[in-house]
Amino acid sequence: MVIGLVGTAQAQPTVTAAGAVAATSCPHNGGDSVNFSGKFFQRNATNGPLSIHLEDGYNPADGKQYAWTYVQNASKGDVAWVAYTTGSGYIKCGAVALNGTGAFYTNAFLTSASSSVHMEGCATDVSTGRTVCTAPW
Repeated sequence: MVIGLVGTAQAQPTVTAAGAVAATSCPHNGGDSVNFSGKFFQRNATNGPLSIHLEDGYNPADGKQYAWTYVQNASKGDVAWVAYTTGSGYIKCGAVALNGTGAFYTNAFLTSASSSVHMEGCATDVSTGRTVCTAPW
C-alpha cells in the first residue's frame, strides 16, 4: 500500500577514493510487496514512536529478492524510503508519506549480492522533523 508518493532523489555520479561509483538511480522497483514470500526483517530502528524495519522477500513474479521499508506507529505526514548506495553516498528510493495513521511501507527495490551495495530503511517523524535509518544491509 503506497500512499502519497513523494518522489525519488537523483544524484550525479561520484567516484570514491577507492574507485567505486556512487549510485545515480534506484534499483529496479518491484512494486507492492504484499504478495511477496519469505519476508524477513533484516534491520530495525526506532525514531520516537516509529518502528522502522528494512524488510526483504521474494517477488513471485520474477523470483528475485527485493527490500523495502516498513514503518509502524506512524502519524499523518510521516515519510519513509529505502536509502540505496553502491559505494559512496546514498540516494532516496520510493519515498512515501502516510495520509492516515498506523503502519505503511514503501515499494520494494531489487537487492544485490555485490559487497558495494547497501540498503537502509529510513523514516522521518514529522512531529519532530527527526530522520532515522536502520543500519546498512
